[in-house]
Amino acid sequence: MYFAAIVAFVVGITAMVVLTQTGPTRIGVDGLLDNWGPQDMAKRAQYVLIGTVNDKIVSSIDSDPARHDKPMVYTDIVIDVEQDVAEKYKDSQITVRTLGGKTDKYWVDVSYSPTFEIGEKVLMFVSKEPESEMGDNYFVLAQELGKYKIVDGKAYGKDHEKGIDLDQFISGIHSALPEDARNSNPN
Repeated sequence: MYFAAIVAFVVGITAMVVLTQTGPTRIGVDGLLDNWGPQDMAKRAQYVLIGTVNDKIVSSIDSDPARHDKPMVYTDIVIDVEQDVAEKYKDSQITVRTLGGKTDKYWVDVSYSPTFEIGEKVLMFVSKEPESEMGDNYFVLAQELGKYKIVDGKAYGKDHEKGIDLDQFISGIHSALPEDARNSNPN
């Protein structure tokens, strides 16, 4: 049994497909994202953070019919923060909310949502917009486009699948930050 609906989201239009099977009801969500590059995201993000994934928690199910045709599952990702490129974020951890996750009842698979693994080192562009889909929670700006995996001094993301030198990447991000953020970090 298949069900399709159109759902609006902060950065694009999505198509929601519900697949009924044994076990949790699988809800697949696909969509198009604005093609923002790192410099675009640096201008829009509240924080550009580097850290290590500490925990993944399926946080909630939103079944409000005014917001969704079918339930939406959210997963909270706990990050131990090592650095904020603009030196504005002062806490040692941040929790970012992502779309999708699996519960006993629902398995929501969002194709454009960033994925995280415990122990993974990441660079991510983070924002909070209380009126957005994520509510009063931090989220990765531009979904999967705003998350980069860091391995052996290189950053890997959708626009840098072969990796880019991390110092070079941070320098490019830093130069795109708003003037007040650049002045807080002269490197």
